[in-house]
Amino acid sequence: MSKAWCVGIEPTDALLCAINNVHFSKKPDGCTTAILRTEAGDGENLRVLDGSVGRISNMLEDLPSKIQRIVILSDLASLEGGRWANVDGPWNDESGTSLASVHGMGQLMVEIFAKSLANKGRDVVLFRIGETSQERIQQHLRVALSAASNSLRSLHRSHRPSMDGWLSLCLDERGIYQNPQELESWFMTQSLQEGRP
Repeated sequence: MSKAWCVGIEPTDALLCAINNVHFSKKPDGCTTAILRTEAGDGENLRVLDGSVGRISNMLEDLPSKIQRIVILSDLASLEGGRWANVDGPWNDESGTSLASVHGMGQLMVEIFAKSLANKGRDVVLFRIGETSQERIQQHLRVALSAASNSLRSLHRSHRPSMDGWLSLCLDERGIYQNPQELESWFMTQSLQEGRP
């Protein structure tokens, strides 16, 4: 059974309770994976950054070298500005970011930290979570926690920002955000192989 360090999320959180074969811990000791959940901040006060930038920087201070996989649960704030909103079709990973708040800036900074961890050789999976079901989040999280490293790395594509050394997906049912099709297909296939559609 693998062990995952929970940062910003309680080991007993309902999101984690349905995930088998992983022991969730409040401490990094003996863990090979870290799960970081950023906090959705309201307002423009810089304290909003404590739940995003503050949280990941604190995690990095205590990050043991044994932790080789980082799974980040964030929101869509790094994409919610209006810069790409008038473009025909949904957002895709080549549309870039667009900020509308201090919280969005914090989420973008978390993504930059996450990408730097990937550049240093760790497996990084980032989920930008919007309007979706808990079951869909659990399905993707289960795969992110259990997939073999070589399987995750086989998805890396230097020409796709969402797959350039890391994996980042938007989980949102509104049709506003479009993930690379091969990434969505891979997650679905992995989930079906586990017998959990």
